[in-house]
Amino acid sequence: FWIDRETGLRLRVEEKDASGKIVVSAYFLKVDLAPELRDADFVPPAAPPGIRVVRDRRRSFDTFEDASRAGFPPPTPGYLPAGYAAQRVDVGDDGRWVSAHWGNGLSVISLTQMRGPLPPPMRSLPDNGEPAPRPLPGGRKGMAWRRGESAYLLIGPLAEDALRKIAESVR
Repeated sequence: FWIDRETGLRLRVEEKDASGKIVVSAYFLKVDLAPELRDADFVPPAAPPGIRVVRDRRRSFDTFEDASRAGFPPPTPGYLPAGYAAQRVDVGDDGRWVSAHWGNGLSVISLTQMRGPLPPPMRSLPDNGEPAPRPLPGGRKGMAWRRGESAYLLIGPLAEDALRKIAESVR
């Protein structure tokens, strides 16, 4: 390593094999410790012709109140097991889905409300508001149900009866 005495920055690195031959060499020709950055430096390059760029329109809020003020009230159950506290709210697809998360320091319970056109697995749910157990990838446990134009998915590492109690308390 070659280290700059004033800044402590690593300016050059060389790696050698067992015979002493240099196999990797990396170094800086110039270091600017006070660069002048412009907004244009952070604009993504234009996509090549024929390529359509799709950006994730996901937003996260640190509090349930912040999400509500922004026009994305999170789905909220009337019942949560003792020890769970609100953590954050994630919003995707311009508000088509809103996920609320509660944690107890060891695990997280997530409740997502989806509006508008529903994904095929959710369209097959009966429109009766009754939570039904759903197998999820990775052996996770969940409940899913539909009410009118909204579908709900509750995921958490709890017993089915506890998940059902939470799901039934969502109004």
